[in-house]
Amino acid sequence: MGIAIGVALLFAAVAIHEIGHFLAARLAGVKVHAFYLGLPIGPHLTLHLGRYPLYVSFLLFGAAVDTGGTLYRFSLPKQALISLSGPLANLVSLLLVSVLSFGPQLGLQVSKIFLETAAISFGAIASGVVPVEAVSGPVGIVSFANQIIAIDPVEGTLFIFFIISSSLTIFNLLPLPALDGGEVVMGLLVKAGLSPIKAEQISRASLRLLIVLLPLVIIKDILGLIR
Repeated sequence: MGIAIGVALLFAAVAIHEIGHFLAARLAGVKVHAFYLGLPIGPHLTLHLGRYPLYVSFLLFGAAVDTGGTLYRFSLPKQALISLSGPLANLVSLLLVSVLSFGPQLGLQVSKIFLETAAISFGAIASGVVPVEAVSGPVGIVSFANQIIAIDPVEGTLFIFFIISSSLTIFNLLPLPALDGGEVVMGLLVKAGLSPIKAEQISRASLRLLIVLLPLVIIKDILGLIR
Protein backbone atom coordinates (compact mmCIF):
# COMPACT_ATOMS: atom_id res chain seq x y z
CA MET A 1 0.00 0.00 0.00
CA GLY A 2 2.84 2.37 0.85
CA ILE A 3 4.34 2.05 -2.62
CA ALA A 4 1.02 2.86 -4.30
CA ILE A 5 0.50 5.87 -2.04
CA GLY A 6 4.06 7.06 -2.66
CA VAL A 7 3.62 6.87 -6.43
CA ALA A 8 0.24 8.62 -6.19
CA LEU A 9 1.68 11.44 -4.05
CA LEU A 10 4.61 11.97 -6.41
CA PHE A 11 2.37 11.95 -9.45
CA ALA A 12 -0.18 14.27 -7.78
CA ALA A 13 2.49 16.81 -6.80
CA VAL A 14 3.87 16.89 -10.36
CA ALA A 15 0.35 17.22 -11.78
CA ILE A 16 -0.40 20.11 -9.39
CA HIS A 17 2.80 21.79 -10.60
CA GLU A 18 1.76 21.59 -14.25
CA ILE A 19 -1.82 22.62 -13.51
CA GLY A 20 -0.29 25.80 -12.07
CA HIS A 21 1.50 26.43 -15.38
CA PHE A 22 -1.68 25.62 -17.30
CA LEU A 23 -3.89 28.03 -15.32
CA ALA A 24 -1.30 30.81 -15.52
CA ALA A 25 -0.97 30.37 -19.28
CA ARG A 26 -4.72 30.64 -19.72
CA LEU A 27 -4.83 33.65 -17.37
CA ALA A 28 -2.12 35.32 -19.46
CA GLY A 29 -4.07 34.66 -22.65
CA VAL A 30 -1.54 32.12 -23.94
CA LYS A 31 -2.98 29.29 -26.00
CA VAL A 32 -2.32 25.81 -24.55
CA HIS A 33 -1.89 23.17 -27.25
CA ALA A 34 -1.63 20.08 -25.05
CA PHE A 35 -1.19 18.85 -21.48
CA TYR A 36 1.25 16.03 -20.70
CA LEU A 37 1.20 13.82 -17.60
CA GLY A 38 4.50 12.00 -17.58
CA LEU A 39 7.55 12.93 -19.63
CA PRO A 40 6.46 14.16 -23.08
CA ILE A 41 8.49 11.46 -24.85
CA GLY A 42 7.98 7.82 -25.77
CA PRO A 43 4.74 5.76 -25.77
CA HIS A 44 1.63 7.48 -24.43
CA LEU A 45 -2.14 7.36 -24.25
CA THR A 46 -4.05 10.14 -25.98
CA LEU A 47 -7.06 11.45 -24.07
CA HIS A 48 -8.84 14.79 -23.83
CA LEU A 49 -9.20 17.26 -20.97
CA GLY A 50 -12.17 19.19 -22.26
CA ARG A 51 -10.94 20.69 -25.53
CA TYR A 52 -7.28 20.13 -24.65
CA PRO A 53 -5.40 17.00 -25.77
CA LEU A 54 -4.15 15.07 -22.74
CA TYR A 55 -1.18 12.79 -23.28
CA VAL A 56 -0.46 10.29 -20.51
CA SER A 57 3.06 8.95 -20.91
CA PHE A 58 4.22 5.58 -19.66
CA LEU A 59 7.21 7.50 -18.24
CA LEU A 60 5.11 8.89 -15.41
CA PHE A 61 7.78 10.96 -13.66
CA GLY A 62 7.31 14.41 -15.08
CA ALA A 63 4.70 16.59 -16.80
CA ALA A 64 4.54 19.47 -19.22
CA VAL A 65 2.23 22.09 -20.71
CA ASP A 66 2.72 22.73 -24.44
CA THR A 67 2.24 26.40 -25.33
CA GLY A 68 3.29 25.85 -28.93
CA GLY A 69 6.85 27.14 -28.72
CA THR A 70 9.33 29.05 -26.60
CA LEU A 71 8.13 31.31 -23.82
CA TYR A 72 10.74 33.88 -24.86
CA ARG A 73 8.37 35.26 -27.49
CA PHE A 74 6.18 36.64 -24.71
CA SER A 75 6.79 39.68 -22.51
CA LEU A 76 8.99 39.10 -19.46
CA PRO A 77 6.12 39.56 -16.93
CA LYS A 78 3.95 37.06 -18.84
CA GLN A 79 6.85 34.61 -19.10
CA ALA A 80 7.64 34.94 -15.38
CA LEU A 81 3.98 34.43 -14.47
CA ILE A 82 3.79 31.19 -16.46
CA SER A 83 7.20 29.91 -15.28
CA LEU A 84 6.77 30.63 -11.57
CA SER A 85 3.17 29.43 -11.36
CA GLY A 86 4.31 25.79 -11.16
CA PRO A 87 6.36 26.17 -7.97
CA LEU A 88 3.65 28.50 -6.64
CA ALA A 89 1.03 25.77 -7.13
CA ASN A 90 3.17 23.33 -5.13
CA LEU A 91 3.64 25.96 -2.43
CA VAL A 92 -0.08 26.68 -2.23
CA SER A 93 -0.90 22.96 -1.98
CA LEU A 94 1.69 22.56 0.77
CA LEU A 95 0.25 25.48 2.74
CA LEU A 96 -3.34 24.39 2.19
CA VAL A 97 -2.81 20.79 3.34
CA SER A 98 -0.67 21.94 6.28
CA VAL A 99 -3.27 24.43 7.49
CA LEU A 100 -6.17 22.01 7.02
CA SER A 101 -4.25 19.30 8.91
CA PHE A 102 -2.82 21.31 11.79
CA GLY A 103 -4.65 24.65 11.87
CA PRO A 104 -3.42 28.05 10.64
CA GLN A 105 -0.62 28.78 13.12
CA LEU A 106 0.94 25.32 13.37
CA GLY A 107 0.27 24.59 9.69
CA LEU A 108 2.23 27.64 8.55
CA GLN A 109 5.06 26.71 10.91
CA VAL A 110 5.15 23.15 9.54
CA SER A 111 5.27 24.46 5.96
CA LYS A 112 8.09 26.85 6.87
CA ILE A 113 10.13 24.03 8.40
CA PHE A 114 9.78 21.79 5.33
CA LEU A 115 10.60 24.63 2.92
CA GLU A 116 13.68 25.63 4.94
CA THR A 117 14.81 22.01 5.12
CA ALA A 118 14.45 21.61 1.35
CA ALA A 119 16.40 24.83 0.72
CA ILE A 120 19.19 23.77 3.09
CA SER A 121 19.33 20.32 1.48
CA PHE A 122 19.70 21.66 -2.06
CA GLY A 123 22.23 24.19 -0.83
CA ALA A 124 24.27 21.40 0.77
CA ILE A 125 24.21 19.42 -2.49
CA ALA A 126 25.21 22.46 -4.56
CA SER A 127 28.08 23.28 -2.20
CA GLY A 128 29.36 19.70 -2.17
CA VAL A 129 28.67 19.14 1.53
CA VAL A 130 26.26 16.37 0.53
CA PRO A 131 27.54 14.21 -2.38
CA VAL A 132 25.41 14.02 -5.53
CA GLU A 133 25.37 10.23 -5.09
CA ALA A 134 23.18 10.70 -2.02
CA VAL A 135 20.39 12.29 -4.08
CA SER A 136 17.34 10.06 -4.49
CA GLY A 137 15.22 9.85 -7.62
CA PRO A 138 11.58 8.75 -8.00
CA VAL A 139 12.32 5.13 -7.05
CA GLY A 140 14.20 6.19 -3.93
CA ILE A 141 11.42 8.58 -2.93
CA VAL A 142 8.75 5.89 -3.35
CA SER A 143 10.85 3.38 -1.40
CA PHE A 144 11.28 5.89 1.44
CA ALA A 145 7.54 6.65 1.32
CA ASN A 146 6.77 2.95 1.65
CA GLN A 147 8.86 2.73 4.82
CA ILE A 148 7.41 5.87 6.41
CA ILE A 149 3.77 5.09 5.53
CA ALA A 150 4.15 1.57 6.94
CA ILE A 151 4.89 3.13 10.36
CA ASP A 152 1.85 5.46 10.34
CA PRO A 153 -0.37 5.59 7.22
CA VAL A 154 -1.94 8.98 7.99
CA GLU A 155 1.00 10.91 9.41
CA GLY A 156 3.37 9.17 7.00
CA THR A 157 1.29 10.19 3.98
CA LEU A 158 1.25 13.81 5.14
CA PHE A 159 4.98 13.73 5.83
CA ILE A 160 5.80 12.44 2.35
CA PHE A 161 3.44 14.93 0.70
CA PHE A 162 5.13 17.77 2.57
CA ILE A 163 8.60 16.55 1.54
CA ILE A 164 7.66 16.19 -2.13
CA SER A 165 5.77 19.49 -2.33
CA SER A 166 8.45 21.54 -0.56
CA SER A 167 11.20 19.90 -2.63
CA LEU A 168 9.42 20.60 -5.92
CA THR A 169 8.83 24.20 -4.85
CA ILE A 170 12.46 24.91 -3.98
CA PHE A 171 14.05 22.76 -6.71
CA ASN A 172 12.10 24.40 -9.53
CA LEU A 173 12.99 27.88 -8.27
CA LEU A 174 16.71 27.19 -8.72
CA PRO A 175 18.17 29.52 -11.40
CA LEU A 176 19.21 26.66 -13.70
CA PRO A 177 18.20 26.37 -17.37
CA ALA A 178 15.22 24.05 -17.95
CA LEU A 179 13.94 24.71 -14.42
CA ASP A 180 11.29 27.36 -13.78
CA GLY A 181 13.66 29.69 -11.98
CA GLY A 182 16.17 29.25 -14.79
CA GLU A 183 13.54 30.15 -17.37
CA VAL A 184 13.05 33.50 -15.65
CA VAL A 185 16.82 34.06 -15.61
CA MET A 186 17.02 33.20 -19.33
CA GLY A 187 14.17 35.61 -19.97
CA LEU A 188 16.14 38.36 -18.23
CA LEU A 189 19.18 37.51 -20.34
CA VAL A 190 17.08 37.69 -23.51
CA LYS A 191 15.81 41.09 -22.44
CA ALA A 192 19.45 42.10 -21.85
CA GLY A 193 20.40 41.11 -25.40
CA LEU A 194 20.84 37.33 -25.56
CA SER A 195 19.41 35.83 -28.73
CA PRO A 196 16.06 34.08 -28.07
CA ILE A 197 17.26 31.26 -30.33
CA LYS A 198 20.40 30.82 -28.24
CA ALA A 199 18.37 30.93 -25.03
CA GLU A 200 16.03 28.25 -26.39
CA GLN A 201 19.00 26.10 -27.39
CA ILE A 202 20.45 26.34 -23.88
CA SER A 203 17.12 25.46 -22.27
CA ARG A 204 16.53 22.51 -24.59
CA ALA A 205 20.04 21.17 -24.06
CA SER A 206 19.58 21.42 -20.29
CA LEU A 207 16.23 19.62 -20.50
CA ARG A 208 17.79 16.82 -22.54
CA LEU A 209 20.50 16.50 -19.90
CA LEU A 210 17.89 16.15 -17.16
CA ILE A 211 16.05 13.50 -19.18
CA VAL A 212 19.31 11.58 -19.67
CA LEU A 213 20.22 11.83 -15.98
CA LEU A 214 16.81 10.61 -14.76
CA PRO A 215 17.30 6.97 -15.85
CA LEU A 216 20.76 6.98 -14.28
CA VAL A 217 19.33 8.16 -10.96
CA ILE A 218 16.56 5.54 -11.18
CA ILE A 219 19.14 2.80 -11.84
CA LYS A 220 21.18 4.03 -8.85
CA ASP A 221 18.08 3.86 -6.64
CA ILE A 222 17.23 0.34 -7.80
CA LEU A 223 20.79 -0.89 -7.21
CA GLY A 224 20.65 0.65 -3.75
CA LEU A 225 17.48 -1.28 -2.96
CA ILE A 226 18.82 -4.68 -4.02
CA ARG A 227 22.16 -4.41 -2.26
